[in-house]
Amino acid sequence: MVAAQWILPDSYVYGVGFYLNTPAFAVLVYSLAGRSFGPRMCAFGKIVGELAYPVFLIQWLVGFVTALVFLPGISRGWELTLAATPLILVGAGALAFLHHALVEPLRSRLREVKPTDSPARVANLTSAAE
Repeated sequence: MVAAQWILPDSYVYGVGFYLNTPAFAVLVYSLAGRSFGPRMCAFGKIVGELAYPVFLIQWLVGFVTALVFLPGISRGWELTLAATPLILVGAGALAFLHHALVEPLRSRLREVKPTDSPARVANLTSAAE
């Protein structure tokens, strides 16, 4: 879509091109689904996967704050994208780190609890998490 915007008129990019983009990416994902990759690509994929949800959570907020603090008067465009992207990635990395440090240990302990466990065992597992 980015390349099409440079070449084709906006009426195509924001009209038919938008809807053609979805099946094009579906074909791309289908073609990559069964493929195996080397260790470097797998490590990169793991990092990108770890950052995906935190980026989703904070992208708008960081973009908004970046526009207010660094680019007053600009609410969208390449300047804002280029200025906000490093800050979004740093914030997403911090959220991912906090998730692994604080949430995952508690979540792992709670997974050990079975529905038949006594309330004392459940209390023991959750107090050990603190």
